[in-house]
Amino acid sequence: METRNNKKLKGFTMVEMIVVMAIIAVLAGILVPSLAGYVNKARRSADAATGKQIYNDIMTVLYTDDSKYMNTYGSAKNTEQTPYQSFNNVGSKAHGTGITTNAGNTYNFGYDIEVIAVTDGNSSGKKNKPTWTSNDAVAFCTALNDLHNLSSTTSAQSTQVKIQSKKDLRGQHVDRWFIVRKKNEPDVVEVWIGTGLAPSEFGPMYRLYPECDSKWITGKSSE
Repeated sequence: METRNNKKLKGFTMVEMIVVMAIIAVLAGILVPSLAGYVNKARRSADAATGKQIYNDIMTVLYTDDSKYMNTYGSAKNTEQTPYQSFNNVGSKAHGTGITTNAGNTYNFGYDIEVIAVTDGNSSGKKNKPTWTSNDAVAFCTALNDLHNLSSTTSAQSTQVKIQSKKDLRGQHVDRWFIVRKKNEPDVVEVWIGTGLAPSEFGPMYRLYPECDSKWITGKSSE
């Protein structure tokens, strides 16, 4: 009886364990990259949704906020303007039709754009407040920041502009939001995501709203 029981309690052999571990390793090699890909795609989709929210905030400020704010920089320095007046008083700030990063990645916009305002999208959300800044459209930025209490030093941190994706599909670091408009169509306002690593490569890379650039989500052009 003892011999039979001992046989029943016999465990896996070393060969069986090695086979099981090999199978697990193969499955992990297949599933982990796929899972990581889904997670990264979800993060980029979340950033696209944030881009839409930023755009809605811009429209709210431009077309419903008639309050006047002091413009402290640019050509309209020391004058009170509405957000709409400040936005349209920005001088010719054409960024061109693309940028090339230090990593050798080239991003073509397809048309000339003007950068109106920029904010840090890489804040931890605890100490630093990502506020919108501009060299000329200060009144516009002040109103946009006030919309989420970002101008007040005592207000709670807003996570509205937190970028979920740290890199694009080409491995390029992304950490800035850009509010831009088409150079020849000033009424066309867009929200872009890009990099602020160094002056040589500071600039927008992908349009997230309206009509999110397909290359941001899939890495492939829709054309």
